[in-house]
Amino acid sequence: MFMVLKVVTIYADPMGMQFSKFQLDEDLWTKRAKEFNDAFYAQTNSLFTKVLFASDETLGLKRDYLSIRNDDLLRIELEHQGRLVDSLALLDSNVDGFYHSDAGMRVALSFDDVGHVREAALL
Repeated sequence: MFMVLKVVTIYADPMGMQFSKFQLDEDLWTKRAKEFNDAFYAQTNSLFTKVLFASDETLGLKRDYLSIRNDDLLRIELEHQGRLVDSLALLDSNVDGFYHSDAGMRVALSFDDVGHVREAALL
């Protein structure tokens, strides 16, 4: 969703003057993913220590399985974050390249009465 919003913003405001640029807060994303992982692990331990089960060994195996799966999900989440960061950097690089190359891309500008750029559009 973040990527779609970024593309739409670039299309609507190619010069980046009307809308603020969307920035991904990687540290906050990582922190929240780890907080979720820790909360899930704590809740699993809390629930599994309160239940009565036929075998403590089986209960321990289920708790360990959930812990491993939760760690896998955190790893996957952080991998997706890395891919998104890479994709956003590539998108920014491509958009910047349009302004500094002979790729045939044109920018239309409209100015106000004092010469400030009022609107910009990619052609």
